[in-house]
Amino acid sequence: MPEYLRQWYRQSWLTLLGMTFVLLVSCSGNTGGQQPGATATSVTVSATPTATATPAGNWASLKNKPLHLPTLAPGAACPVTPARQHVVPDHQYAIGRSPVYLVNEAQVNRIVFLDAGGSDPGSSWKISKVFWEVDASYAGSALIRGRQIDGTHEMGFNGGLGQTTTNPQGTEPILPELYLQGDPRGQWKTYLTFVRIRASGCYAFQIDSQASSETIVIQATTG
Repeated sequence: MPEYLRQWYRQSWLTLLGMTFVLLVSCSGNTGGQQPGATATSVTVSATPTATATPAGNWASLKNKPLHLPTLAPGAACPVTPARQHVVPDHQYAIGRSPVYLVNEAQVNRIVFLDAGGSDPGSSWKISKVFWEVDASYAGSALIRGRQIDGTHEMGFNGGLGQTTTNPQGTEPILPELYLQGDPRGQWKTYLTFVRIRASGCYAFQIDSQASSETIVIQATTG
């Protein structure tokens, strides 16, 4: 065989061996079942938005809802919202309806507000501890506001989602509203808050959520 043919066969054989080696390496790296020669694609999976990360627009839309609280003539009987039994786990009584309930174990239709004492020395606000329960079936947001309906006094709040309940210095901000958020895991969510008033009277809370708008009326006394 001429020398040039021997060189051509030798070069072809080496080329074939090299291609076989590359093919074997490529197949051994395809552990995910990808076909040889297929192009790998990077896929980004976006989590489905939930109420845990509440968009700012949700709060804005709730705050834009007008207050539709009733008004009473001074001295008129306060139309308190009746309590209901066994609608909230671990509590005998609760006021309101789903998705947000007010829980006040001391008096089911009356809330006593006391001097803030050492927590806020010299404050003109009276204070009462109030629990709010968000139904396990609701994972959205809720906004709570309120005022006196047989007078002109406002209502203040501490606590809620991202809001300070109290601090040792007694300088926690007194806010005009409470922010609450349901639990996306399908569990009841409890919020310990402080509600503040300056005078006895008939007061109403308005609870706005993405599901409904509700009014709860209470008789507030100061001690």
